[in-house]
This record gives sequence, C-alpha cells and structure tokens, in this order.
Amino acid sequence: MAVREDAVAYKAAGVLAALAFGLCVFLTVHSLYGMAMPGCSSGSGCESVLSGRWSVLSGFLPVAALGAGLYLALLICLLLRLLGRDPGMEGLVSGALTLFASALLSASLWFIVLQFWKVKAVCPWCMCTHALGIIVSVILLLRLRPLRRTAVLAGVAATVLLALLQLFTVPSGRYAEGAVGSGALPIASPADFPVIGDPSAPNTVEVLFDYQCPHCRELHALLPGIAAQKDAAFVLCPTPLSPACNAYLPPGEDRFKGSCELTSMALAIWLNHPEAFPGFDSWLFADDASGRWKPRRVEDARAKAEELIGAEELARSLGDKRIRERLGITLEIFGRTTAKGRSGIPRLVYGQSWLVPEALTAGELSGMISEAFGI
Repeated sequence: MAVREDAVAYKAAGVLAALAFGLCVFLTVHSLYGMAMPGCSSGSGCESVLSGRWSVLSGFLPVAALGAGLYLALLICLLLRLLGRDPGMEGLVSGALTLFASALLSASLWFIVLQFWKVKAVCPWCMCTHALGIIVSVILLLRLRPLRRTAVLAGVAATVLLALLQLFTVPSGRYAEGAVGSGALPIASPADFPVIGDPSAPNTVEVLFDYQCPHCRELHALLPGIAAQKDAAFVLCPTPLSPACNAYLPPGEDRFKGSCELTSMALAIWLNHPEAFPGFDSWLFADDASGRWKPRRVEDARAKAEELIGAEELARSLGDKRIRERLGITLEIFGRTTAKGRSGIPRLVYGQSWLVPEALTAGELSGMISEAFGI
C-alpha cells in the first residue's frame, strides 16, 4: 500500500512539476524576446517583476531559465523513480530528488520574498510558478524517507548562493532602451513643463514618471545632482500609468488608479501657480507620518493642493485647457517610446533615444545617461 501511495504522490508531483516547467519556459521566452504576456500591461506588477534587474542573473541569464533547468532535472529523477527499482540507482535518485526538492522549496520562498522586499510588486505568473514549486517540494520531502541531511543542506546552500549572487552582482539597472526611427517625437519644452536644473542648459532630457511609481520616486531624488554634474535640464513629464486617461494602456488592470487625478493636480498647479509646484511635487514623493513612502490618496493630494493655493483657485486651475495639451504631449512620447514587453517607467528621453533606468545611485544613473545619450 505504501508503495502505491508513493507512486501516486510521485505522479502528482510530476504533473505539477511539468506544469511549472512549462511556465518557466514561457517566462524565459518573455525575458529573452519581450513576448507580450497576458496581465503584464504597462505599469503592472507583472511587468515590474519581469522587466526588472532581479529577473536576470548577472545581467544576462533569466532566473526563469534556471527554474526550467531545475524542474527538468527533477522530472527526469521522478521518471527514473517511477520506472525502475534498481537498488543501485534508487539511493542516487532519492538523494538527487531530496536535493532538488529542498532547492526548489527554498528558491520559491526566496523569490516570493524578493518580490515584496526589492521589487515591491507581484507577478501572478511568477507566484503561480512558486506555488507549484512549494507544493511539489513538500510532496517529495514528505515522501522521501529517511531524508538525507546532506542533500537538504546542499539544496538550501544552492539557493543561498543564488541569493548572494543576485544581491551582490546586481547588473546595471538599464532594462530597456531604444530609439524612435521615424518621425520626430513631440518636444516637452522647459518653458511648458517643470524642470530640475537650469532650463537654459545645453542638454535637455525628458523624464516620464508617475507619482504612484516607487522607482520614479527613487529616480526623482537623484536628478538634482545629475543635472548640475552634466549641465543638463530634466524636464518633468508626469505620465499617468492608468488606463483611465492613458489610451496607450489596455483596459483592465489599474495598479495606478488615481494617477490621472494626481497628474492633473500637479499640472494645474504648475501652469497657474508655478511657485507652489515644488512643494506639491516634493510632498507627493515624501515619506508619510510613519516615516515610509506610499502613493498619496487623491483626497489627501487635493487637501494638500488646496492648502497651497486655495480650494477655489484649485477648482479654477483644474479647468485649464492646457492640462490636456501637456498630458497629450507626454502620452504621445510614452506611446512612441514603448517597446513590446518593455513599457515601464521612469523613462528618460533624449532626442529620439530613450532609456528605462532603475538606478541605485547617482553615479550609476550618470553612467547610464552618458552611455545611452552621450552626455
């Protein structure tokens, strides 16, 4: 009876592992070729995970490919386990299954933690793969008796090594770039948009960002130092990643719900009360009372805007037709610099070239700008 129950458990683990293997192959193809994936629209948590620096190892190897290799090895061992009972092979196969199961369990938990800790976004495709990995590994570890401590520790050690490689060999945070080959992009003039740096500087870089985007906030803080260093002006182009006002986004997921309203208020203040804009802009990206940052609620932003310029003046300013004109410029730039499968922000645009950075330091960002734009 125990042998029959083991066979059923191994077969179930094999079916789930085969499904997870297919998902890993799917994710690997997306990482290598930018294939569109359902639910991974611009600004979605899915895109943040799959297009970010943590989705690859050492800047070139998709971590999904490592997962596919692990599942393939596990499937081969399961097949050997089910097909034969050669005493000479059984011990070796059991040890390999224990190693792979412990590696799979610890790696699945690591990548779940990584999404919440570093990326601060969740990919449903990835979470499904990790859930399958946890189930498969638990089934195997419960059935493989006695467990070989050395194999378990080796599997965990492999995951620890992977985590250390990811943490300490983080690649340059440039995960998308390109150039618009035909037709000049619309120009966001320093006279028409807020600017960080000297508006008359010889180099003008447009910055597409969303006030609810954590990576945009991190980039925002680095720009003043870079502007002075490179004698450049960074033109701030609020670009809401909400399908409520951004026609370049597919309807459905609205992770940045409220961005349209925040953008409208920011532009209204800039166009009609530019002296109040720095305070509003800084407040939108500042830590809250708890010492942490999270996207501001529309009602709180409205209260802050009314505090700065008055309720009646805010209502009047929000009716300014120029808001739609400015938003039209930034959204066209966004749409024409969006590559299939690589449509995240913040995005820097210089002439006909564009770059999506995820810089950790001012020096890293400065180097990326120099390499991509030659300034």
